[in-house]
Parts: sequence; C-alpha cells; structure tokens
Amino acid sequence: MVWWHSLVNKFIFKVLLGGPSGSGKTTFLTGTPYQDREYSYIGVSFNLLECEVNSRDHYTFQVWDFNDNFHHRFLFPSFCLGAKGALLCFDLSDPTSFEDLDYWIDLMRTHDPELPILLIGTKNDLINKVSEDQISQLMEE
Repeated sequence: MVWWHSLVNKFIFKVLLGGPSGSGKTTFLTGTPYQDREYSYIGVSFNLLECEVNSRDHYTFQVWDFNDNFHHRFLFPSFCLGAKGALLCFDLSDPTSFEDLDYWIDLMRTHDPELPILLIGTKNDLINKVSEDQISQLMEE
C-alpha cells in the first residue's frame, strides 16, 4: 500500500510597518480606528496575515506595527532584524508626516541597506498637501 502525502510549502516573512504617529498605518493594516485598539507597552504590535497562493504554497506575514512613541524609539533598530520588507505610511494631508519618512527609511534599512520598502500614502480623502512630484523625488533618492 502506498500512502501519498501532499507536500505543503510554508513560508514565514517578517514585514515592518512604520511611519509617523497618526499616519494611518495601523488602520491601513487592520481597518480598525486607533481609538478602538489597545496600547502597546513595548512599542510594537504584531499581526499575522495568512496567504495561500495555491494548494501547495502557504505564506504567513508577521507584520511588526511600530507604535511611534519617543520612549520606544531606542528599541526600533533591534526590531528591524530579520525583516524581509517594510511598509511605510505617511499622511497625504500632512507634509510633516511625509518629511519624517527619511527617519523611517534610515531606520528600516539599519541592518539591510537593500530592504524593499513600499510607500503608502494614506488619508487620500482629505486635501492632499504632498505632491506626486515630492513622492517621486523621494523614491528616486
């Protein structure tokens, strides 16, 4: 008698989610407004996103959602270890939020200068004060 075992490939990737406080990063991830969530005492919250690509490949994304609080920033570089990618959110209606991205890009690439980063402009329903030219220029840099 032959028993066939279906092989399943399971992959786990650590993904960082950062951006200035109030930029909408957690709402982007969870769809839940900030005031409805619990406060993180260690400066980061964790979410697991499951994705089955086909019947054999199963991906789990460990999303490390950085809670931008000055008191936790000293921990952030160590949180970046082992990351395979990053999502950086900024508020399109707040130019200061966009200007803070330099800090976040440097932070996310502390241990891996080639870490892939996706920029996510949030709050598009408000008046945009960050231009597409500014975003394009940052991406080129």
